[in-house]
Amino acid sequence: MNYLEERAKSMAEQPVYPPSQSYSGNNAYYEGACEPAGYTPSYATCLHKIRALERDGSLEFPACQAAIQGGSCMAVGMRKREEDAGRALYYWDRKRMLALNDVMFESAMRAAGAPNRPPRLKQEPKSDARQPTGPTERGFAAAINNAMKDLEQTHAVATSQSAKQEIQPAAGLSLMEIARLRMKTNHQKEIA
Repeated sequence: MNYLEERAKSMAEQPVYPPSQSYSGNNAYYEGACEPAGYTPSYATCLHKIRALERDGSLEFPACQAAIQGGSCMAVGMRKREEDAGRALYYWDRKRMLALNDVMFESAMRAAGAPNRPPRLKQEPKSDARQPTGPTERGFAAAINNAMKDLEQTHAVATSQSAKQEIQPAAGLSLMEIARLRMKTNHQKEIA
């Protein structure tokens, strides 16, 4: 299974969107390594940089500014092709990307002879109201989310034990004063 071919197929199955959809934070389209930037930015990020340069006349990213103004930024050409086509050519819905990543992961695991899902070290039923009610997560996303839940539960226990000792801010304090008070309290707890 070729990832780029599967990505193209997934994108072709999407509804037709206007070019403005490519600016969405939900756009998971990445074109490839960008020499001026020195990494692989998302297309949506590039579009926002182009728009900011047009609006403000300068960018905080000198390499990107030089590439956009010099005509070597690939996103400028991509945006032009979308405008000419009258539709988003470089938009890939993040949910579709995550679904494809899960399929690719499971396919790679099967090819390696691994079981579909790695067994958990300990399985305890959790009555956590924050558990997802939608489709079951798989792959890397599930592993990361489960680790975060365990970390949150550990932190919640430690926090609830020390919450009784926490100083409650007095009415009339600004948000900055409340934050400073909490930082001071947390720092004192760390020292103790």
